[in-house]
Amino acid sequence: MQGSVPAATLAKNAGIMDNPLYLNRETAGAMNDIQTQANEQLADLIRRGASGEERALELLYSRFKRPLYSLACRYTGNASAAEDVLQEVFLKAFTRLGEVNNP
Repeated sequence: MQGSVPAATLAKNAGIMDNPLYLNRETAGAMNDIQTQANEQLADLIRRGASGEERALELLYSRFKRPLYSLACRYTGNASAAEDVLQEVFLKAFTRLGEVNNP
């Protein structure tokens, strides 16, 4: 049996490192920075939306409407019902934004 080969060597030989989804230490750190920045932007939108800023509410809506609509379609099996669910979800979310605890 051969000695163990480092995972990075195996990944490089398999062409995985050329794949943008492969995370080495450098790219993993960059991805963490990107996620942190995205979380900060979302927290800012929530704060602004809670204070009544209409543009922040529009941005929150546009950011989450597609995945929530898709989820509602899967659950209801009906586009019209999914639109109703989406409207109810955003109405409830927007009226309770002030209760979100952003550290």
